[in-house]
Order: sequence, then structure tokens, then C-alpha cells
Amino acid sequence: PELLRDAVIEHNRDDNLTSIRFDTTAGLVRILLPVAEGFEFNVIHDSDTGPRILGSFRGSSLSVRAIAFRISEFLRTRGLK
Repeated sequence: PELLRDAVIEHNRDDNLTSIRFDTTAGLVRILLPVAEGFEFNVIHDSDTGPRILGSFRGSSLSVRAIAFRISEFLRTRGLK
């Protein structure tokens, strides 16, 4: 829940994806959520030097709770939240 407190959800219909943007201890992080099944979820750090993919995972067969858990564990284990 603390991740979503200040999160901003952005829909990009041109690229057919949604992202969740929030601040972490390392700065701004975006989670790119594909609209179509079978694509990867990307965790992107927006730093002063530009965007950098921190990690990705497939989530097409996962429930929403499982995806949220993976995202939170990804950030927690890397000391970002």
C-alpha cells in the first residue's frame, strides 16, 4: 500500500501500455504494464542520465496480487522501497 500512496498511473494508448510511476530512495521508478498478454513487465529507473531498465518479468499467467507482490519484492530486495 505504501507504494501506491503517491503513485501516478499513466495510460499511453499510442504504445498500448500503462505505467505506474512513483518515487523511491533511488529516484523516480516506473513499472511498465503491457496491455496485451504475453509481454514483459519492465521496471525502469528514470535517472539524470536517462531511463534504465532495472529488471523485467513475464506476468501473463499471474494474478494481479502475484504481479503486485513481485513488483514490491523486486523493489524491496534492491533497497528501493
